[in-house]
Amino acid sequence: MPLLTRSPVLLVGLTVASGCQGEQDFTELSRRLSTSLATFDAGIVPIEGRETLALFLASTGSGEVEIYDVYVDDPENWEITDSWKIGNGIIDSGSASSPAYGRVDVLFKPTEEAFYRTTLTIVSSDNEVKETDSEGRGIWRVVLRGIGRDPCGQLYPSSHDFGPRPAGGYFSESLTVQNCGQLTLTIADFDIDGSGSFSVQTPTPIYVLPGDSDQIEVAYEPDGAASAATATITMDTDAPGLEDTPIRLRGNQCDGSGHPGWDADNDGWTACGGDCDDRDPTRSPDEQEIPGDGSDSDCDGDDGGFEVEASGAGGPGYDIEDNATIRSQAMVSTCATVWDISVGVDITHTYVGDLYITLYSPAGRSVLLHDRDGGTQEDLSGVYEVGNVGSLTSAEDLAALIGAGGTGTWTLEVSDAVSFDDGQLNSWFLVLTCT
Repeated sequence: MPLLTRSPVLLVGLTVASGCQGEQDFTELSRRLSTSLATFDAGIVPIEGRETLALFLASTGSGEVEIYDVYVDDPENWEITDSWKIGNGIIDSGSASSPAYGRVDVLFKPTEEAFYRTTLTIVSSDNEVKETDSEGRGIWRVVLRGIGRDPCGQLYPSSHDFGPRPAGGYFSESLTVQNCGQLTLTIADFDIDGSGSFSVQTPTPIYVLPGDSDQIEVAYEPDGAASAATATITMDTDAPGLEDTPIRLRGNQCDGSGHPGWDADNDGWTACGGDCDDRDPTRSPDEQEIPGDGSDSDCDGDDGGFEVEASGAGGPGYDIEDNATIRSQAMVSTCATVWDISVGVDITHTYVGDLYITLYSPAGRSVLLHDRDGGTQEDLSGVYEVGNVGSLTSAEDLAALIGAGGTGTWTLEVSDAVSFDDGQLNSWFLVLTCT
């Protein structure tokens, strides 16, 4: 009997207890999910690069939150990892002062230079969020954004000419690489195509921070023959513009070179460009040739110009009469500059002391050859030469005609200044050395 009398009391008590406990069970626990920001920024990421964006989900309700799904609008450039599935996607309960955290990792992987923006959607058991799906599950959305951009690099100078260098030497030059972008620039390696006399001395990899610069040291060690050498160096780098900028090197190659070492005398001509003596500034294709001086001044391979002969009219019709003047002309077709001259005359006259003989050049210069010399001497025949080394001596030196142009009409003028005696200009000629 005692047992029978106690059972209803226990049942009642359980019932009451059960009724109270039931009310608590059916009062839904608060499940609250939130993120610290509404927009998350992945920053600037290289094209084809990867950047992990970590989103921490705070659970601040009295009940645990279950994550059902996480997705983005642009899965090509934003990849959701499985990090949110750790613990079966359940985030413990927490409070505002002591949240429990879950995590969603998103990989930002830009495929081209652009600004990227997408919406990340989290489907969960959050029962306080305003937006829900068709099944009544909570929807939490955040914005993800990032920029896809290639690193930027500039190289200067992009070429170097080592000029003439002796065999067996070591010569180096520094080139500057400048980071012109907002991402760290990386040069992983160098590839050299060409002569083995060139090398890159700077070890790789090279990292250049935004706004910074670094030096690339290239070296040249001429071979035993100091022969002409060229090479092209390309860079394995994440900066497309820099990858497309080859480093061009040359040494001991005169053709096409602008190195001052190939113009040692500073006359504007190189040994491979026509200068026959790069130690003498007075010898180059720009210089005037001085025939017979023992030096090939204009570097044409010949110490002299060319000879031109011309003769003027004479004989009947060229009578030298008292107190009168006659003129005879000779034509020279090509003579840029006169460097030597000789003049031959053949005159019949009974008193050469009466005569003036003058030669006029097409350049407007003149030389008095005969100035009433010879007195009672009859006839005048011979050759006038520069420096008066010919058979006839001129009143003025023919050197006055050197250095001027010789192309055109030369005129020989003969005047008889006194009465009684007369004669005739039989013939005359001139021989020019020209350039």
